[in-house]
Amino acid sequence: TSMSWTSVSHGWVLGTEQCGTRYGNCPGSQVIGTTNGGQTWHLVGKLTASIPKIGQGGTGITEIRFGTGKAGWAFRPDLYRTADGGRTWKPVRIPGGGRQVLDLAVTPTSVYIVASPCGFDAGLCKGTLTAWRAGLTGTSWTRMSFPRALHVNVSANVAAYGRTVYVIDTMTEG
Repeated sequence: TSMSWTSVSHGWVLGTEQCGTRYGNCPGSQVIGTTNGGQTWHLVGKLTASIPKIGQGGTGITEIRFGTGKAGWAFRPDLYRTADGGRTWKPVRIPGGGRQVLDLAVTPTSVYIVASPCGFDAGLCKGTLTAWRAGLTGTSWTRMSFPRALHVNVSANVAAYGRTVYVIDTMTEG
């Protein structure tokens, strides 16, 4: 469901684990990796989080991002991190009482997330989206400030390049 690269040779892919004839909403997921630009792939590790099957909702993860060859994150709607290249993964509490991670970006030193107070597949709710940053392997989060509050909706984007972070929050008029 997702791919992340830290160089032209070193990459990871997040996918469902095989659990019968219908993949999706399996009890877990797996990460495969390459160190030779995709010529060969191998199983790196497994997560206890499932990848929700399209149209069926649920909790788990759908995206993966690595900042270095060791430090990476799996997210949307839940949040997991690895510090050993993807062999083992630990769940991380979403900061600020968030109920789901809408997007995540990494650099070689930091991680940035946009969190929603709404539960996954729960529609709009009260409150505002929040954006957070932490050291790449840390779980001590600092809230990012903006000139105005982020509008609550079901979609937001965060991207990082060098020392610059971009947050896009699409406002919907109703």
